Amino acid sequence: ASLHTGNVRTAYFNWLAARASGGKFILRIDDTDSSRSKQEYVDVIVETMNWLELDYDEIISQSNRFDRYLKLAERWVEQDLAYIEDNAIKFKLPPLENLPKSWIDDIIGNVEITSDDFDKTGSAVLIRNDNTPTYNWASVIDDMDMGINYIIRGTDHITNTSKQVILWHLLNKELPKFSHVGLIGLNGKPLSKRDGAASMLYYKNAGYDPDAILNFLGRMGWSPRV
Repeated sequence: ASLHTGNVRTAYFNWLAARASGGKFILRIDDTDSSRSKQEYVDVIVETMNWLELDYDEIISQSNRFDRYLKLAERWVEQDLAYIEDNAIKFKLPPLENLPKSWIDDIIGNVEITSDDFDKTGSAVLIRNDNTPTYNWASVIDDMDMGINYIIRGTDHITNTSKQVILWHLLNKELPKFSHVGLIGLNGKPLSKRDGAASMLYYKNAGYDPDAILNFLGRMGWSPRV
C-alpha cells in the first residue's frame, strides 16, 4: 500500500523526461483489481508525490474507464481478433507472419519478441468474466487514448512490453518510445512493498529532505562518465 524507492525512481525519470521535453506527466492509478484497490492506497501515492513535489498534469483512475476497455474488446470480437470464453474476452493471436518480431528500447536496443511471448499473448485474457480489464489491455488502451509517446519503466516489464507491442500493432497506432531501467535491489532481490525501509513515507516520517531523496534516486544505478 506504499510507494517504494523503485516505484518513485521510475516515476521521477518519467517526470524528468516530461518536464525536460515540454510534455505532460500523467499520474495513472492502476486500480482494475477491486480486491487490491482502496482509496487509502491512492492517498499514499498522492501524499508521496506531493511531498517530493513531483507535480502531475492529470490524475486518471482506470476504474473509471471500464466501459471503454470493454467496448474496444467487444469490437475486437467482431473483428475476429478476440473471442468469448467462460464470459471472459480473450485475445485471438493472428498468424505470426503478420505480427512484429521485435521492438526498440532506447536503453537496451533491439528486443526480440520471443516464441514464449507469442505463446503467452495468444488466448490472453483482455476482459475478465467480471468485466474488468487485465493490465496489458488497459495499459495499451490508456496509452493510446492519452497520446502517450514515451514510457519509462522497469526491466521487469520487458515481457509485458513485448505483449503490448503486439496489441499496439493490431490497433494500427504508432508505437510509443520505450526505455526500461534497471531495478533496485535489496539483499540480492528486487524491492518489494513488504520492505518497510524502502517505503518513501518511511523517509518522509523520518525527516529526510525530499530534494536529497530525489538526488539519491536520480543517481542510483548509474555513474557519470569521467
